[in-house]
Amino acid sequence: MAPAPGPARAGTWNSARRRWPVPRVNWPRKTGLQALALHAGPFTSDVFEADGRHYVTLFIHATATSGEPRVTEPDKCERWDWFDPQALPQPLFAPVRSLLAQGPLAAP
Repeated sequence: MAPAPGPARAGTWNSARRRWPVPRVNWPRKTGLQALALHAGPFTSDVFEADGRHYVTLFIHATATSGEPRVTEPDKCERWDWFDPQALPQPLFAPVRSLLAQGPLAAP
């Protein structure tokens, strides 16, 4: 997880989500990690009334990765950290909260 930038996300923690057309190609360049097995995960729908935005987020579940996370765009991500799923930092970005509210993530 990484501290999330931007007005709608300020002060929240977010997953490794970006607007990438091909995660397998862009994820290594953006994070330093190679996704070896990708699976379409659940989606969330979150409205940010104060910003006039509506996010529909499709989460991609990587069941196998290699590499070490690195910051490649410091203006968009200040650091990467690993957390136990039962001890996530707070506050979380709304789509991540919505994802967790759906219950435990099922293995693909």
